[in-house]
Amino acid sequence: MQPQTTDDEPISAEEKPKTPESTSEPEASTKPEPKKNLSDNGKGNTEDATAIEAATIPEAGNSEDSGGDLVAIAQEKLHEARAASQTILCVATPEALAATIPPDREITLQILQLFADAGDDGADFEAWLKSTVDRGLGRKARDSRWGLYLADAKMEAGGLPAKRAAAAKAQAAIDISRSRQQAEQAEAEAAAAAEADRPMLAMDAYDRIRVDVQGRGVPRPFKWRLERTGELISPNALAAAIRGWKRCATCQDSGLVGTALDKNLAFCACAAGAEVQHPPLYRELEKPEDERFHKGVAYCRQMIERVHESAKSLLVAACSVVELQFAADVMAECEVSDDGATLEIRVPDTRFAMTEGDVRKVLDRLKWQRGIVITGGRQVNRSHLTPAAIPGPRPVSRPPITQADIDAEIAKRRQKIPPQMEAGCDLTACSSAAGIQ
Repeated sequence: MQPQTTDDEPISAEEKPKTPESTSEPEASTKPEPKKNLSDNGKGNTEDATAIEAATIPEAGNSEDSGGDLVAIAQEKLHEARAASQTILCVATPEALAATIPPDREITLQILQLFADAGDDGADFEAWLKSTVDRGLGRKARDSRWGLYLADAKMEAGGLPAKRAAAAKAQAAIDISRSRQQAEQAEAEAAAAAEADRPMLAMDAYDRIRVDVQGRGVPRPFKWRLERTGELISPNALAAAIRGWKRCATCQDSGLVGTALDKNLAFCACAAGAEVQHPPLYRELEKPEDERFHKGVAYCRQMIERVHESAKSLLVAACSVVELQFAADVMAECEVSDDGATLEIRVPDTRFAMTEGDVRKVLDRLKWQRGIVITGGRQVNRSHLTPAAIPGPRPVSRPPITQADIDAEIAKRRQKIPPQMEAGCDLTACSSAAGIQ
């Protein structure tokens, strides 16, 4: 709304009529003006007064407390804003308020009219007041009059429609961008959820959930089943299977219980036991007992027959059971003969021979009573070497210390002690004297 002329101002009949000179600089007037009641519900007021009456000033308190005079409230706020803009801390101090004069009602009314059509309950007027403090408008005024404030209000109020339009346009762009981002995010989440439920190869499914399951591997029985059947599984189903899997307490997911040595090797009743009964996936296995693959229903019977085939196979199996893996590896390359009374083991010259104590542990596990004869092996040949045959210097032998040697050493010590220190000398003095000499 454009500022109205002074002829349209709501002035009472008692006031002095305005002239062009008085409207150019209304702040110079020193005559007191009668108080105008702007809340008389339109009685004796013009349309401009009604427009200002409809505007409220934020933080002004109840209109009843101030007598409904919004112009007086605006005068106080303008006075405080000008005083605050003249201080470094932008605070209206008593000294700054005393150094400035408040605006008269006429110029205050003109400033309010500039912001009356905003329809924002005085928010534009309050924002303009704050900007005058931030910009230090009071320090730019050359005198105590308020013409600069009126001109600044006209300039700022004139740009309000454009500012509102620009702000509305920017807010609309922000809302559109936010809506687009939310739609894209919802679409991506829906696509990810659909992908997580889509059946795929187990390897591809695990790659998608590796981070979610914190690097936990697929349980062996479940992995064996997926490898054997080529079953497709979704990432969600695979993650649920990994998190909910419980290891078998009987076989620890190996699928086997008992030992072939005791002839009680059998398949466990758990999922791992059911899985290892299937035939091997690859026929070219070097070791049929390879635990990485399925073994077939005849595996237990075949392993028992293979272990009890000869004395050597029993010894090798017993070494593994008593956790002597080195002895088991050596025993697998040895020549073994057993006549029921004596167990003879011929170790290859390329291997270190096992000890008789290890062989005794194995026989105790088999409950055999045998004499043990171990021949061959690099360690056995080295043990037959005599000290004379070992190259290098021989150790020096020392004779035992006798009482005569002790007495002779004491006599030597006494000869080194001076006569004047023989009586009453302590061990420290004797040692010091001996060191001096």
